[in-house]
Amino acid sequence: MSHQSKRHVLFLDLVRGVAAQAVLVGHAVVIAFPALIGHKNFFYVQSWAVVVFLALSGYLIAGSVKRRLAAGTFTLAGYTKDRFARIFVPLVPLVPIVLIGDRVFLGNPPKTPLINNLNDGPLAIVTNLLMLQDNWVIQGVDRVLGTDLSRRSLGSAAPWWTVGLEWWIYLAFGCLLALILAKTKYRFASVLVGLFALASVIGTTLSGNMLIGAWIVGAALAWWAPQLSSRAWTAIAAVSTAAVIGFLVLEPGSVYRFPVVAGTSVAILAAYRASDWSVLTPAARPIKFVANYSYSLYLIHFPLLIWTAAAAPGLLGIWFVLVSFIGANIVAVLCWAAFEQQFPKVRTWMDRFPAPRGTKAIELR
Repeated sequence: MSHQSKRHVLFLDLVRGVAAQAVLVGHAVVIAFPALIGHKNFFYVQSWAVVVFLALSGYLIAGSVKRRLAAGTFTLAGYTKDRFARIFVPLVPLVPIVLIGDRVFLGNPPKTPLINNLNDGPLAIVTNLLMLQDNWVIQGVDRVLGTDLSRRSLGSAAPWWTVGLEWWIYLAFGCLLALILAKTKYRFASVLVGLFALASVIGTTLSGNMLIGAWIVGAALAWWAPQLSSRAWTAIAAVSTAAVIGFLVLEPGSVYRFPVVAGTSVAILAAYRASDWSVLTPAARPIKFVANYSYSLYLIHFPLLIWTAAAAPGLLGIWFVLVSFIGANIVAVLCWAAFEQQFPKVRTWMDRFPAPRGTKAIELR
């Protein structure tokens, strides 16, 4: 990686770190000031920050795949292992922590007025470990067959539904590439998983949530972004930002509408291309540090907020926001150090197991 590209990555790290903090602050403010819950004309910065995450994810994942395809090193198995280690290594250890914390702070069975239908039974655990929480396909099966298989995010970890959505985006993208570009004996399996993943994502979109648009725009800009001047990218970023702000002024509650998700993605990635961002170099260490534990912060922040509200009902307003902000960052750093940092080791360990016969046929040629 060149020195210039390292400076460029600092910008993406900065955006990722700030977005994670925005999710934390946004949720803390809503809990600290309950009158804001469900307010249609309020801009929920935490929801908008999720749009930012999806845009960055699309850009980075598609860019990585493009480089590996060019080098001839991309395989569906390797891609899936990469995504699995990155998503699950930080998340799985938090499952028992959330379950125990909910019972300590919210009672047995755990209850809180801040979350409707809190799910923490065996089926909820299995559902979340399989990334099937709030899954449109499973919800459809329940409607058609009259079953009761669908579960929401685990316990107080309400935002985990977005992690499930991102997982199925990853699998849909990988399987579609495998089917388009590879000859494989496992074509049926790729079709099956790919269709389920695609249906899960499309179903979320049909419900009015256009988050997939942020990922697609990010991926498209990684794959086909034109070579424009810095001035042109700056103009695109400025126009896109103005359009997003204008739309949100007219409809503050429309964060997941396509004009907002697409405009946000274009604005951020155009800004990224508009400069080499060498101005960020002196702050490289703190930027990277905050970005590094951003996923752990996203996973654990909401349970911590719920537990704090239950344990200290007299802690209100700005004091709740301040205490929660500091506490959540401290705990997230600990989770990152204990769990998230281990994902490269787990990924390497996964390669020690021999692939089944015929797996090489799944390579993208």
